[in-house]
Amino acid sequence: MNDDARPAARKNAVLNGIVAAMLLFLVLRCLGVGAYRAGVAPGGLFLGDFGTYHQAARRLNEGKQLYLHEEGPRLLYQCVSSPFIPVLVRPLGKLPVDAAFRIWVACNVTLLTLAALLFCWGAEMRFPEDIALVLLVLFTAFRYWPAVIELAMGNSDVILLLAIAGMFVCNRYKKWMLFALLVALATLTKTWMIGSLFFLLARRKWNAAAAALAFIAAGAAILFTVVGWPEFARFLETTRRYSSQPDLVSLSVAGMARMYFTANHVLKPWADNRALYLATLAAGYGFLMAGLAYLWWKAPLMNSAQWRLLLALAALAIILGSPVCHQFYYVLALPLIWALLTGPGAWPVKLAAFALYLVFSIPTPGLNPVAEVLRHGIRSAEVAIDFLTGMALWALGLFELNREFSTPVNP
Repeated sequence: MNDDARPAARKNAVLNGIVAAMLLFLVLRCLGVGAYRAGVAPGGLFLGDFGTYHQAARRLNEGKQLYLHEEGPRLLYQCVSSPFIPVLVRPLGKLPVDAAFRIWVACNVTLLTLAALLFCWGAEMRFPEDIALVLLVLFTAFRYWPAVIELAMGNSDVILLLAIAGMFVCNRYKKWMLFALLVALATLTKTWMIGSLFFLLARRKWNAAAAALAFIAAGAAILFTVVGWPEFARFLETTRRYSSQPDLVSLSVAGMARMYFTANHVLKPWADNRALYLATLAAGYGFLMAGLAYLWWKAPLMNSAQWRLLLALAALAIILGSPVCHQFYYVLALPLIWALLTGPGAWPVKLAAFALYLVFSIPTPGLNPVAEVLRHGIRSAEVAIDFLTGMALWALGLFELNREFSTPVNP
């Protein structure tokens, strides 16, 4: 490039950056405002999940015990995780639930945006050169049924998504202690997220894994010092009591086996058969465990794109294998969708990932109560759509990660 062309090139680069920034701002404004309005629309969904957080925060503000005593049927406003979220939302506990919920939705919309942008950072996207990929990540984040339900229910899974997105950044820059802190944050938000330790163990980052356990213990000690140590025994009992929720739709391996092959209050089973129940568990968990074992074995040989797939696959495996998996938990499938859509994979893989995203973007019957017409017969299979899509996504991620081993590496 000659000397006269350089100023023009710099000017064009600046103009392109300004246009890309304006486009990004407009997209964020449209998606964020639309998601907020949909989340706070009248419907009463927040009384299920955010209502639990709000009531727990009010109990703390009033000096009452956090975990309610239970003997009979399960209670509507029982806190079923560590004290982290109730302590976090104590200021909102001083407000009427409607006003508090609007603030909570605004925070979740902001966190969802940050999670998408953090993923782009961790995936080594450049701005403005990769503006199309950034916008693809943002649109798939907000036009995604589990995310819509998450915002309407007012749960805390967006915090988990933000932590996972932060892990992508830590993986890029090899910040393993910060990665361990994010594992602790996720685990203190929802106990089952301790499964995110798998990535550190697969990468043979033993010190970071040990540090994550120490951070979890330290965080729990601080939280129970704040709310009172008598709450610790009640927390353990509540965790045990709610580790399985047979009266609710659970879109995991255990949930599928229970709903379709045992007597339950959610669906009329296709067959109340112990052998089919155990076979479903064996097939589902066998597939997941075999995949995780393969990831563990191959992790030291992986490149940066494969490590991103490994992290995303680990997040999806947590919800697929959890005893309880609600529909909105599938926001944690977004990192794998993003990794497949924006990574170096072949176009058939990208098309398959996009097709699976489209299935996730369609409203499906994955919440209680299930409509009567969907509670029996072949139409009851509609309840399993998100689970089946999640398993297909898991298989596609494993396929793409393994395909990378046969792809020549450019010098």
